[in-house]
Amino acid sequence: MPQSPDAGLLARVSPVIKGKQDILIDLFGRPSERQDRPRLIALRRAGGNGTIIGAFDDEGIRYWGLRVAVQRAIEETVSMQGILYVAVTDEGGEVIGSLGDLPESQPEKDPLLRDLLESKISSANRKSKLKGRNLLEVFSPIYLETTGSDLPESAWKVTGRMRSCRETGSFSTSPWPLSCSSGSFPSGSSI
Repeated sequence: MPQSPDAGLLARVSPVIKGKQDILIDLFGRPSERQDRPRLIALRRAGGNGTIIGAFDDEGIRYWGLRVAVQRAIEETVSMQGILYVAVTDEGGEVIGSLGDLPESQPEKDPLLRDLLESKISSANRKSKLKGRNLLEVFSPIYLETTGSDLPESAWKVTGRMRSCRETGSFSTSPWPLSCSSGSFPSGSSI
């Protein structure tokens, strides 16, 4: 009688559950070995009070890998001087990386956000004031892709958006490869 998928997963992480190991990472291996086997991360909680288990399929690995890569890219490339927030969203509008305090998005109340989400426009900027500070908010498409990958391009190309805001008084040079003064942008930025 074949084992249930849950029983196989529990058997693989049993050393962590039983306290014989503190961590187990089983993310890689030959595709033939991974067939119908989720990739696993298991961590023993501090004080031995339980175990945290993460099981991922191919799509889950790509999704979490993309989130980690985007977050790291944002943190390594954005200087915080004058920047209130930067956020990168996937094509569904879900934040996959951010820095700073992103305001809550309310497309139903904000015509600019609604037009961006409905792809009526591809990029935009707007000036505003908040607590006496002059702000510039920039919205731009982003194309995330890898080159030279063994995977087909359709598996890695993800289209999303960048939303950022900084105090306009802090502009000496633009940190983005776009023209903030004219209100027009190239068709997209790439990471």
